[in-house]
Amino acid sequence: MKTLTLMRHAKSDWNHPGLTDKERPLNKRGLAAAPEMAARLSARWSLAEQPDKLISSDAVRAHTTADFVAQALAVPLQLDKRLYPFVGAEVAAVIAEQDAAINHLMLFGHNPGISYLAQQLGGLAAADMPTAAVVSMQFDISCWTELSAVQTCDYWFDFPKNQA
Repeated sequence: MKTLTLMRHAKSDWNHPGLTDKERPLNKRGLAAAPEMAARLSARWSLAEQPDKLISSDAVRAHTTADFVAQALAVPLQLDKRLYPFVGAEVAAVIAEQDAAINHLMLFGHNPGISYLAQQLGGLAAADMPTAAVVSMQFDISCWTELSAVQTCDYWFDFPKNQA
């Protein structure tokens, strides 16, 4: 059994016209939502359930979001430039190259690609992911290269405005 958790970066700040898209930071709302979601994840997962590996896009807004989660879970964070802008074959390659010993992988990225991936992997109702949303999906597979051929066994979805 493998678990893939996807998190969209928190709300970014568009008020920096001199910055490139990759350099955009989180805005005030994003800086509140990212640690809130990190705390929810920490409370949700036991030590045995939390991700073995965290990999983020190298865009500032994504890796800032991921840093909050990495700190809350005490799991090291790896940046991978192939996760920006979070499209098809490059994301699939990042997932497929993971060692079979990794049972829970968490990726941090961008829309529309992250929502599309959630939809493609399980036809999830959670496929339109707002900023700082998290979807965690379980698959009955033994290695990550098998991921594209299966449907999810189970999943959950959470986002900052979810009060449940």
